[in-house]
Amino acid sequence: PAAAPADESARPAAAPAPRRPPPVARGCRASLGASGAAAEFTPSQAVAAGWCLLNAGRPAEAGIAFDRALGAPGRVGADAAYGKSLALLQANDPKVAAAVASQAPLSAQRRGEIGVMALEQRVYDAYNKSDYVGALGLLRQRGGFAVESRDLTLIRAWSLYQLGKIDDAERLFRTLDAQMSTKETRSGLSAIETKRQRMF
Repeated sequence: PAAAPADESARPAAAPAPRRPPPVARGCRASLGASGAAAEFTPSQAVAAGWCLLNAGRPAEAGIAFDRALGAPGRVGADAAYGKSLALLQANDPKVAAAVASQAPLSAQRRGEIGVMALEQRVYDAYNKSDYVGALGLLRQRGGFAVESRDLTLIRAWSLYQLGKIDDAERLFRTLDAQMSTKETRSGLSAIETKRQRMF
């Protein structure tokens, strides 16, 4: 098996939390309670409560609130589906999040945003499970929809390194280091140098 990076702290760790939209209704409830109080809400109130719970980092409860408004007409129903997808992402369920978004009456921009975030989360999940081939495949898939961020390029470089593709990994680390030298890029280059020394 390929050697681990020289500095484990330089490895990208967990996927970044999905971006959440700002609307938080004044006075909305911070909890639905054990009784399932979402049933008492109108769809608009349920969506407002969902945003509050999502922003509080409580995706399971947020999902319950958004469920109450799924199927509502117009913008309320669309906001509920969008919020439900974000709650699923926050709960680390990117496949279901993408499925909900694909079936909901969302704008192309929102559907694409959820799809890209879901793929990004799956990249991190694959990498953290040492599925480097899977991570690279998901990066290729995501590349068809969005520009690759620096963090994801680091994931690509480390994945190539772990698969023994040292030259390809080195090119990426050197490119990133030339753009902005950081602890992460220097750690990558150091790991490459150590790997080459061990090969001879």
